[in-house]
Amino acid sequence: MPTRPLWQTASWTIGGAVLIGLALFAATWASLDAARQSDLARARDAAGNLAHGLGIEIASELRLVENALTTIALDYRHRTDTRPVAERLRSAIEEQHALIPFASALRAAAASGAVVAGLPPGGPPVAVGDRAYFAQARQSPGHVISEPLFSRVTQ
Repeated sequence: MPTRPLWQTASWTIGGAVLIGLALFAATWASLDAARQSDLARARDAAGNLAHGLGIEIASELRLVENALTTIALDYRHRTDTRPVAERLRSAIEEQHALIPFASALRAAAASGAVVAGLPPGGPPVAVGDRAYFAQARQSPGHVISEPLFSRVTQ
């Protein structure tokens, strides 16, 4: 059997090793890319599920708040109570605070914008007449939900 020169054997060995290395690199790259795509799809699904669950929770809480507001409005309109309006509203809001403790910002304002019920005891007077949602609520027969705002009461 004829012998090959050392340089030729070495070049074939090095070439084979480089090809095997490239094949391993390509397989590793493909595996990592597939894992990344799978992780991204799982993350998208998890985020979508969380957003859906959060949306359901927020909608449920908004329905509870709307029910509380409707109850307060009905109490206000249909009571034969002779107490002053502010006291009747204060009483109705306190009842709703007991039922919906997370809705601690239920308040009632007079047509002038002065908050007349729902303020912490001994707190300073608060007016909301200059807020856009208040002007919108005065013109609307139903409930109005504004964008999130910083409360003047809790600041």
